[in-house]
Amino acid sequence: MSMKGYEIIQPFTVSSSGTIWQATTKTGDGCLIRFISVDEAHALSDRLQTLSQFDSPFVSRVIEVVPDGARVGIVTSFVEGLPLNQWTHLPGTNTQNRVRALLRDIALGLKDLHEAGLAHGDVSSTNVIVGSAGAILVDHVLGTGFTPGFAAPEKLDGQTGDPRAADVWAWGVLARELGFTDGVVERALDPNPATRISIAQVLESEEFTGNVGSAAIPMEADVSMLNAGDLLRLETSTAQTVWQDRPAGRHVRARRKGRVRIAIAATLVVVGMATLGYWWIHPTSLAPMASSVDEAETSAIKCPSSGEAQAVVSDLTTKRNRAIATSDRALLETVVDTDSKVFEKDIELIESIEQSGIEIRNLVTSVTGVKVVECSPLEVLVTFTQNEHERCQGDVCEVVEAQPASRLKLTFTGPPWRVSDVTAVDPEHL
Repeated sequence: MSMKGYEIIQPFTVSSSGTIWQATTKTGDGCLIRFISVDEAHALSDRLQTLSQFDSPFVSRVIEVVPDGARVGIVTSFVEGLPLNQWTHLPGTNTQNRVRALLRDIALGLKDLHEAGLAHGDVSSTNVIVGSAGAILVDHVLGTGFTPGFAAPEKLDGQTGDPRAADVWAWGVLARELGFTDGVVERALDPNPATRISIAQVLESEEFTGNVGSAAIPMEADVSMLNAGDLLRLETSTAQTVWQDRPAGRHVRARRKGRVRIAIAATLVVVGMATLGYWWIHPTSLAPMASSVDEAETSAIKCPSSGEAQAVVSDLTTKRNRAIATSDRALLETVVDTDSKVFEKDIELIESIEQSGIEIRNLVTSVTGVKVVECSPLEVLVTFTQNEHERCQGDVCEVVEAQPASRLKLTFTGPPWRVSDVTAVDPEHL
C-alpha cells in the first residue's frame, strides 16, 4: 500500500488519537504516518507549517504533510530506541548522571519548540524515546492532548493559558519520577503557571550547566534484559493520552464514554493497556505489507527469539483489547487473521458486548512463559493468568475471582504478525 511515494508497511501502534503507520520514505528510510481529517489539518495549518520547517536534534522531525483525498497524512521521522518508561528498567541507566543528561535533552527539545512558538502538549514517559542519540521527544504533532499524571493543574481545571508552562510542569513530573529532586524540579512544579519557571530557566539552573554526560542507551544494554514481569508491569501501568479540542471530521472517530476490557478462556486472552512491543520498535525488516507469505518469502523471515515473541504477543493482545473495547473491527483485522475461527469468535464477542452493555473493570491478565516452538508458521507457547476483576452492568458490579493459569499455543501468519489459531495445551506443560 502506498501514498504518493511513501510505502505503508503495517500499523506501528494504536493510540487514543488513532492508528500510526510504519512506512518508508521516498528514499527508503523508515518513517511513521498519522492520518487526520482535512478539517483537522486546516485547524492545525499554522502548527503544521511551523513544524514542517522546524529542526531540532531533540524532537522527531515532521518530514512532510501530504494531502490524500479526504484525509491528510503527516509523515514524521522514525526514532530508534526505547520509550523512557522502558529505558529506566535497563541495567545501568538509572544513575544520577544519566538521568540529569536525559532531563537536559528533554528540556532542550522543549526549549527549541517553545522558541518556535509551539508547545509539545503531551510530555510523558511514553512520548520520550531514548536511543543512541540520546533523548528525543515524539508525538508532538497535534499538541492538544495530555496524559493523566503528567497534566498541569491548569490543564486539569480546563483553564486556558500558555501551554508551554504546562510542558514545564510535565518535565518536572518526569524529573520527580526519575528520582531527580534538585531545587529546579520544585520550581518547575509550581502550581501557579504565572510564577512557574520557564524551560529556558530550567536549563540555566546550576543543575544543568556544564558537562552533564549523555543519556544515550549504554552499548551493553539490550531489550532482552527486560523480562516478562517487567513488560507486564509496564503494560498495565501505562496511562493513555486524553485528547482535547480536536476538530471533528470524517476520519475522526468518536470515542465511547465507557471502556470494555474482557478475556476469553478458549481464545486469545486480553492484557491491559500497553506501550509498544519491542518487535514493533525494532522491526527486523521494512518489507511491504502482504496478505499472505509464500514459501520463498518465509525462508527469508528471521525467527523471533522468545523475548521478541513476548513483545509480539503483548503488542497484538493490546491492540485486540482496544479493538474489543471500542468495537473497532478494522483494528481487529490488524491483530487476527480474518479467515480464522479466532476472528469469528472475536466478532461474536464484540457483538455480545454491544448488546449486553457489560463493562469489565480492573482486569489484568499476566503473560508469561513465552516460548517459540516453530518458525514456519510461527508458533508460540504462552501462559496466561487472569487476575481478579469486576464485571459491571449499570450500577451493579460483581467480583470475578482470579482464574487458573492457561497454557495456550498461538499460531501466527505474517509478518506482519496476525493470530490465526489458538489451541489449549495440557496442564502438565504449565
